[in-house]
Amino acid sequence: MNKNDIKKLLQKGERLTLEAKLAKTDVPKSVWMSYSAFANTMGGTIL
Repeated sequence: MNKNDIKKLLQKGERLTLEAKLAKTDVPKSVWMSYSAFANTMGGTIL
């Protein structure tokens, strides 16, 4: 996945299969809730 692919994904905003997280140094704790939710449903992409 390159920079243009990511821009295209984000143009439509977050949705059932796309979650965006802001991280400056470490992986945010909230990413694990999204990861678990995607793993227990149809999957998705976390940016």
